[in-house]
Amino acid sequence: MLKNYLTYIFLTVFIVSSWSISVTAQKVSVLTCDPGQEIYSLFGHSAVRIIYDDGRDLVFNFGTFDFEEPGFILKFVQGKLPYKLTVTSMRKFMYEYQYFHRSVREQLLNLDSIQSIKITNALEVNALSENALYKYDFLFDNCATRIRDVVYKHCDINSSKVYNSHGLTFRKLLLPYLENYPWTNLGINLILSGKTDLEADFNQEMFLPDYLHDNLGNLQKNDEMKLIDSDKEILSFVDDTSKNNFLLSPNFFFGLLLVLLVIAYFFNLAKTYRIVSSLTIAAAFIGSILFIFMWFFTDHSSTWANWNLLWINPLYVFLFFKNRNQILVIKVLFSLTSISLINVFFQFLPQRFDASFVMILLLLLILLITKLTEDRRSFAPKV
Repeated sequence: MLKNYLTYIFLTVFIVSSWSISVTAQKVSVLTCDPGQEIYSLFGHSAVRIIYDDGRDLVFNFGTFDFEEPGFILKFVQGKLPYKLTVTSMRKFMYEYQYFHRSVREQLLNLDSIQSIKITNALEVNALSENALYKYDFLFDNCATRIRDVVYKHCDINSSKVYNSHGLTFRKLLLPYLENYPWTNLGINLILSGKTDLEADFNQEMFLPDYLHDNLGNLQKNDEMKLIDSDKEILSFVDDTSKNNFLLSPNFFFGLLLVLLVIAYFFNLAKTYRIVSSLTIAAAFIGSILFIFMWFFTDHSSTWANWNLLWINPLYVFLFFKNRNQILVIKVLFSLTSISLINVFFQFLPQRFDASFVMILLLLLILLITKLTEDRRSFAPKV
């Protein structure tokens, strides 16, 4: 009786195992999608495609979030919005990129049957409802890094081999994607802290889909075979991103404010001076509150300890009120802003200040100079 029972268990396990191998001995590939024009798609996207022997053609996508999530906007800003691994058909996945005219490249992984089964099982278990959600981090835990980690864990990668990085900081890795979006470039550079000015190693730079694509192409397995068997473009479009118009750029906008401020000051245009100076002071104060919020009240690791608070500073609120300490506040702000301007050209602080800050820094410096001497003007404007 016991012998028959053990035989039954053995046959059951053997049949199930054989069936599992027959339906999971598939092709596994990594999909790399070109950047889009929405802020959440500016840096591209990565996903895993699995073609099963039974005909299923599925895409495992770590980049999904729910717009219907309660408190979506606040959670998104705070870095608390849960991201999810979802599974969809290849046809449906490609339709989105066809619609938005975004090219897609496919890298077929050079895996044996055991490695294919391991990576497939890992993704399928991860896609279960109780496992699918994860806490997204822009630099360290996203759609690309999740794929990197799965590949390293289940594809027998030669970890003893030294792979060279591109020698760039996280911030410099991001900059090429922002060239045609000057306002977004300014905003991201203002929000990101000195943590992004650390050099990214070979593994870390794979937080960007393009670098995941390139670095996977350099990986070797322990059997000295290349990880990537083939690399081809399966959807191709010409980049039709329009070049930015200088008249709509931050440099033009803040340069115009600077010119208006100087003209209003020297030609005693009291109303214009009050409007421009008040808007500038208010923007600086609101910006400082935003930096403080992103530092202390969010889970974003890349916005912690932001040195831009040196020059976009809560002290600006005191410029709205005339008091005996205002001159001291102005002098402190002028010193901090001057230091920040120097840091743009000769970096000595732990955080890089982008060239896009120059016009704003000049505007603030001129504003502070006029504030020191405005009582000598005939209109003596009071902000």
